Amino acid sequence: MRKNLLPHWLVIVALAVGTLASARPAVADMKPMVVVAFSGYNELHKDLEYIGKISDVPELGNSLDGMIALLTQFQGLVGLDKSKPWGAAVSSDGQIFQTVAFLPVTDTKKLLGALQGMVGEPQDAGDGVQQIRAGAMPLFLKEKNGWAFIAQMPDQLADLPADPQTLISSLTKTYDLAVRINAQNIPQQFRDLAINQIKLGMQSGLDRQADETDAQYQVRVKLMQQQIDQLVQLINELDELLIGWAIDAQNRLAFLDISMTAVPGSKLAANAAAASVIKSKFTGFLENEDAVIDAHVASKQGDQDIATTVATIQSLKSSVFDSIDKSDDLKDDEKPVIKKAVEETFESIEATAKKGVIDGGMVIVGEGPFTIVAGGSVEKAGKLESAFRQAMSVAKRQPDAPEVEYDVDKHAGVTFHSISGPWPDDADENVKQVLGDDIEITVAFGEDRVFVALGEDGVDTIKDVIDDSQSAEQSKLPFELDVWVKPILEYSAEQQPDNPILKLIADTLGDEDGIHLTSRMIPNGALARLEFDEGVLKAIGTAANAAKAGRP
Repeated sequence: MRKNLLPHWLVIVALAVGTLASARPAVADMKPMVVVAFSGYNELHKDLEYIGKISDVPELGNSLDGMIALLTQFQGLVGLDKSKPWGAAVSSDGQIFQTVAFLPVTDTKKLLGALQGMVGEPQDAGDGVQQIRAGAMPLFLKEKNGWAFIAQMPDQLADLPADPQTLISSLTKTYDLAVRINAQNIPQQFRDLAINQIKLGMQSGLDRQADETDAQYQVRVKLMQQQIDQLVQLINELDELLIGWAIDAQNRLAFLDISMTAVPGSKLAANAAAASVIKSKFTGFLENEDAVIDAHVASKQGDQDIATTVATIQSLKSSVFDSIDKSDDLKDDEKPVIKKAVEETFESIEATAKKGVIDGGMVIVGEGPFTIVAGGSVEKAGKLESAFRQAMSVAKRQPDAPEVEYDVDKHAGVTFHSISGPWPDDADENVKQVLGDDIEITVAFGEDRVFVALGEDGVDTIKDVIDDSQSAEQSKLPFELDVWVKPILEYSAEQQPDNPILKLIADTLGDEDGIHLTSRMIPNGALARLEFDEGVLKAIGTAANAAKAGRP
């Protein structure tokens, strides 16, 4: 994809300019709403060389040069300063929009000559401006201080910065390609328009459904209004949204960042500031050596998030009770039992939500079939255990109900119960392959924690999490997720022996190669990072090579 993007940069610029530019002249108080930054030709070349090296395609970097040579009549990008970044900015003064792209040049005339087959012969438009084209679309170019600025209207090139790098340097220091949206520079009337469209779109789905009870309808309306309010607040109080991608050869990985910050002093910023990392009781979820996937969350919510969560829980409660009353699947003597179980469940959930602490995790272990364990901190865990027993007392009356055994084990103040039996006749075969031929569920309750496991090793895996949590180092991140790719591909290869490419890719991976998603707090907001280890990048390259070679 990158190989096709670079030779056609003028076409990309033209499309952006044609969509967002205005015919009115540029003014001095234009504020950048969207900024796009690209680290430059040399950085792209280094990235391709790195990917080529680890993927056994050493000619990858040179192939870019060869393709550009063909497109420029073997002149190459002569006249382009390959050491500097490129960029573009969509700006507004509150009334009009304009887009100006810029790239570094050492000789604009030579560069345009090399690209003449794509941009045509430059025409003098006066005042140092030259007219070129991208397809049938006219563009205007002006050079200043070693930078070629491109816009759709010549008047937009009247007031140019001396060094546009100041607009993108904070991005290109970290990223190969990045987009920053300065939300507060978007004129308020356009933000109001977006809000109105969101409201109209969401409210159009609020018509009463034929099979919907009064309680269910009221809950849906309330939840919808909460979503609208949250979106309105986000649009009005969002300060910056940043998306950035980088290949980091020095640290042997690639990553994608998405960050959001709120306007300082806003309610959204206050809510973000109130969130914090807590001392977790469940770091053991990240310590299992047999993990295929593991995740851990440990954070304190802000007051606004707590209030929203509690309101949602309270709304859902009445809807659930209403559904129980109208259920044809429950007998009259069963409904009070289920209602009590639901009451106790919501009591625990609401108490946990009011505390505002999210502490828990998840892990998948094994080589197939797998065992999945999830657990976390809860308030009034005894209420949940009581609700579980009551629900099981009703469930066991059903035909072909699985067997329930209470108090099958105890460990570190946690009591284990099990549910087992054959899968229903209509169970998906893929589910059986992943979790085993029979249903094996483990539910465990402690004084302030609850665990649920699917799979035959549920008891032992929960015990491992409990023990490892007591000795593991505390996480400094509010959220972590790891996907260890090798065992997943090895299992997939076993299930699909007719697809040898899976085994080929799996063999290129090490046990420590994975994909990682983390989040952390930053001033007035949060940053999420999706990270790919070098082995994963190599595996992607191996897959691409195999596909190119026509392997099945």
